[in-house]
This record gives sequence, structure tokens and C-alpha cells, in this order.
Amino acid sequence: MRGLALDLRAHPHVRMRDDLSFPSPKAGEVRVRVTHSTINGHEFALAREPLLRLLAWLRRAPGEVRTGLEFAGIVDTDGLEFKAGDAVMGYVDMIAGWRPHAEYVAIPEAYLAPAPAGMPLAQASTLPMSGLTALVALREVARVQPGQRVLIVGASGGVGVMAIQIARILGAEVTALASSRHHASLAKLGAARCVDYRETPISALQGSFDAILDFSSTLRLAELAHLLTPEGVFIPADPIRNLGDVLRSRRARWLMVDRGDGPRLRELGAWVEAGELVSVVSETFAFGDWEQAVARSHERGRLGRTVLELANA
Repeated sequence: MRGLALDLRAHPHVRMRDDLSFPSPKAGEVRVRVTHSTINGHEFALAREPLLRLLAWLRRAPGEVRTGLEFAGIVDTDGLEFKAGDAVMGYVDMIAGWRPHAEYVAIPEAYLAPAPAGMPLAQASTLPMSGLTALVALREVARVQPGQRVLIVGASGGVGVMAIQIARILGAEVTALASSRHHASLAKLGAARCVDYRETPISALQGSFDAILDFSSTLRLAELAHLLTPEGVFIPADPIRNLGDVLRSRRARWLMVDRGDGPRLRELGAWVEAGELVSVVSETFAFGDWEQAVARSHERGRLGRTVLELANA
């Protein structure tokens, strides 16, 4: 099996191998032939972090592939809920699961949902982690209500474009902070107001928001507290980086979505099928061009997700 195996001697700490063992699904799991998986350059730096490697070892993470989180593909073995030939999308356990930057992945059925009808699998692969993170942040952490105002920082990224749409579905008014070249696209997704972060830094931004979501992972609570309503909350995408804020203030909230959730994924799929939610793919790269895809994913100001195509559907 081909896959991107962790190799601490390589740069960026992985290398393509074609001799990896096929995953064997356990009880409650199915094996999926991965057709598409998103790529995030930061994963390749995190893969070598000693703490994460220790956690993976302690939880007996299987296989040698340590990158990839969300994916779409075709079920390869029969399970209780899914059968061979089903088109699915899923999000693996961030620490202990098989990773989908390989031709096959074993995953609990509870972390999967049917791929939305009519949506290409390349686009479906961008929904699970990005969509779940945005949904949990808005509905369950911020508890956004109709008519409330939401500021999304890093709005053009993979999670940001999902958050704009889900906030709109929940009835919120969205202000999107992103490069001006993406403003027209973000407005079509549901942003009522778009601001260029290069022309208007966060310190000069005007407004009062019930929730601020930072998907740029660059801000601290002190930098934007003046923009929050008295009951407003700040939700950083990287809770570890902002752990001090989360521990010191009730206004900064913990957000961590570390695996798939079938019912919520089905909800995202239903929104897609109803025309309420769309996927935004920046570029698609062949599996063999993964190094180019990693480099491109590091570029600031992209719109949507970078996707690897591992196989034809």
C-alpha cells in the first residue's frame, strides 16, 4: 500500500512508501479506499512533535502514516452500517487512528457518514473536520442565536468558509476578516461584511460581536476584547496556543474536535443536499505531487482547502 510514512530523517518528516501494510478493521470498523484527503502543511510539523508521538505511542496508534485527518472514499469491507461500495466521508481519531494519507484507512463506522448525494468526493473530503469544527464552535461552544453578530478571522481558510455558511444557516450576521481578493466569494457564502486584515488590523476594527472565531491562530484575547459584547466569547482554533486565555477568562472558550461524529456529519450532508452548504476546494493535487501540495498549503490567503487525489472514485 502507498502512503506517506513518518520519517524523522526526511523533510518535511515524511516520505512516500509503497510497502506499507494494509489496515485490518477491528470490530465496529470498516476499511475505506481513500480517494481524496485534504492536506494541511502544519500537520507535517506536528507529526514529529515529541508529545504527539508519545501520545500516539501510548494510545497504540496503528500504522506508520501520521498525517491526514479528513477524507472521502469508497468502503472496502462490510460493516454493520456501511457496506462495500458505499461512498463515505469521515474524520479519523486525531491521536489514535489510522491516517488517510494512504490508499486505505480503517476507521470506526461512528466516525463516518454517507458522502452527500451528487457531490464529487474531492469536495466531500473537505467537509468532515472543517465542517464539524465550525459547527461545534458556533452551535455548541458559542451557542450562536439568530440575529447575533459573529466575527470570523481567517475566514477564507478551510474551516473559515464552513463557519461563514453555518453561521448564516444559524441566522447570525457574519463579518469576515480575509484578503480582499476573496471578499466577493465570501459574500456569496453568506458574509454580510468583509474586511481586509491588511488594510484594517484587528486593533482598528469597529464593531461589537457575540462571538469571535479565530481560525488564523494568531490572536490573543487581549487584542480583541474591545470587540466583544459583555457576554461575547472568543474561540481560538488552537486552544493549546491560547491555553492561558482559556484558563484565565470565561470569555475565551475551549474548542477541540478530534474525531468524526456520524450524526453531525449527516447533518452537514443534509445541508449540502439542500443547497445550504457548499465545499470550497482551492486546488487538487495527485498523490505523487504531495510535496507540492504541502508547499501550496503553507501559502497565506488561500480560499478553501487543498486536496490530495489518491485514487479515482
